Formats: sequence, C-alpha cells, structure tokens
Amino acid sequence: MVIRYDITPPSSNITFPVNDEFYNFISSVTGWSNDPNTNLSGVKDTQIRIQQLFGNNYYWNGTQWVSAETWLSPVSGNNWIKSDQLPPNNTPFGFEDNGLYEIKSRSFDIAGNTQTVLLSGSVFRFDTSSPTATIDQPLNGYRYNLLTSIYGVAQDTYNFKFPLVS
Repeated sequence: MVIRYDITPPSSNITFPVNDEFYNFISSVTGWSNDPNTNLSGVKDTQIRIQQLFGNNYYWNGTQWVSAETWLSPVSGNNWIKSDQLPPNNTPFGFEDNGLYEIKSRSFDIAGNTQTVLLSGSVFRFDTSSPTATIDQPLNGYRYNLLTSIYGVAQDTYNFKFPLVS
C-alpha cells in the first residue's frame, strides 16, 4: 500500500487575458496550475475570480456583479480554459467599455490543499471605443501643386498605435 502525504498547496496563474493589455472581446480565460510537492497528489481543480477595479470593486458571480468575493465554478487540468460564466462583452451588465478588471486564480489539489498565496493574475482594460483622427494639413477642398507634409491629430482615451493615412 502506498500512502502519499501532501501538505503543500498547489499554485496557478492566468495566461490570458495578458496583464496590462487592452481588449474589446473576451470569450475565455486561460491559465496554468501545478502541484509543486515532490510527493504530489496532483491538481484537482482551478477557479477564477473576476473583479472590477473601478466603481464599487464588485466581483462577477457568473451572472451579475456582486459585492461579495466570488469564485466561479472550477475547471480541470494543468493548462486550463474557462469559457463559461464570463461577463458578456461591452454591456453595462458585463465587461464595460473603459472598465479596468482583475482576474486571479486559485487551485486545489487532490489531497485537499488550497492555494492561499494568489499570484499576480491579470489586470486589463476593456476598451471598445474607437480612436479618432483628423487631418489638419492638407485642408479639405483645397488644391495644391506641392504637398510637403501631412499632419493631424489622433486620439484615444487609453492607447492607439499609429494613424494610417491613405
């Protein structure tokens, strides 16, 4: 008879959405988990929690934002994908435009140990607003026989890569 004694908690973290990025659509959350003990019992499940980092700092419970910390139903595997119970995209009742969110994970092993030290997780901004751009030179409707430069202004609330001119 072999008996395994495992008192070491497993660990896990988020791989998508990527920390410090901007997203306009999220259909799944991915991550990893492992049981680092040399005589490991193995990872049983992993859960995620999604928190708003604005307004009331509410947590997603699978259907709505609530004040109590809430962990969503578990997923299995060392490399896992969570694609259910996520907030709907771009609605006042889900992921909102310009909202800042944090997703963290915690794992459980077969021996019953729970991850207590949460790793960094992912903090990301949900951004569905389009940037704006104006061309200040050349002036609209004018005729030119020489054009030495084109300039204007591009703006976005949080980020933009570069304007394209055609």
